[in-house]
Amino acid sequence: MSVDVQTRLNSFLRSVIEWRGGVVEWPEHAEAGEALLPEDVAASLDCPEVATLAYQPGAGDLVADLATDFVDRIEVLFETKSRVGMCRVPGLYLKQSAMEAPMARAFTWLNARVRLRSTVATRIEYHVWHFHAALRSEDQWEDVLSITLNSQSQVEIHMPDLEALGSVEPSEEPVTSPPNTYRSASRRALAHLETRSSDFVARLESRLKRDRRRLKDYYHALAHQAKQKAARSRTEQSAQKQEEQSRAVQLELRRKLLELTERYAVSGELTPLTLNRVELPVLALECEVTRKRARRTHTAYWNPVLKTLEPLRCHRCGEGTFVVAFTDKAVDATCPRCNEGQ
Repeated sequence: MSVDVQTRLNSFLRSVIEWRGGVVEWPEHAEAGEALLPEDVAASLDCPEVATLAYQPGAGDLVADLATDFVDRIEVLFETKSRVGMCRVPGLYLKQSAMEAPMARAFTWLNARVRLRSTVATRIEYHVWHFHAALRSEDQWEDVLSITLNSQSQVEIHMPDLEALGSVEPSEEPVTSPPNTYRSASRRALAHLETRSSDFVARLESRLKRDRRRLKDYYHALAHQAKQKAARSRTEQSAQKQEEQSRAVQLELRRKLLELTERYAVSGELTPLTLNRVELPVLALECEVTRKRARRTHTAYWNPVLKTLEPLRCHRCGEGTFVVAFTDKAVDATCPRCNEGQ
């Protein structure tokens, strides 16, 4: 298991245990750690209240290894608890100076005039989604994906663990619900799944190519032997027999190749595990965009955790971009790649 996967599993397991009231002592790069679990959590996980945590099977009471029953064991903790958590950060420093210059440095506007109309301090939610991703074929690949979205712009933001901020406190259900971010989050999770599983898929394709070559070599050799036998006999009956054998070999080869394709076919699953809604103070920059005769207001956000402006979301692919083009009529934000494909 790679160091990157270990780090993310460490963070995920720590978050889940602390969410259920436990305490974790497991340094990021250590092979093992410990957790102090509430009685009900220990019973659900079928392990001691003082449990050892590890990456290697057999090395701890709870093993963070996707090749084991780790996900199934952890899943029971969500059956008796809400899978949606809410917290807030009461206050973070918000930039006080004028934002025209930072906005000009951050963004490149390709085909429109953009004017900053106002800057407003406000509070919005960031949605931290965790998904379980799996690909199954001749072999199996699994991972836990974490996606953080600005709930208003629905653009993915690469931020540190928001729960690790010292001033985070629990939050009750707000009066108004934020926009539904599941579709945007799952779309981004699929993009991450494709990237992270690329080595796994490449190995499968390499093995499929190897097995196809072996099959073809074997059946071509059979056909060649039958042809040589027929050539030595030089009778009409043997020639007919050779032709029948050749057709049979070709049919069997096609059948075997179809079986091979089915065996290496990949099926995928993407399952939402948790959603954590974190409310933060931000600066909202209201921008008037003029594209030919059409106008529209877009909002960019200054993030106090990253201390920088966030990208705008491409309305086609969903990725964040600082190099922005706009469509003619709807004045939708578009990344350069999608703009070229219009």
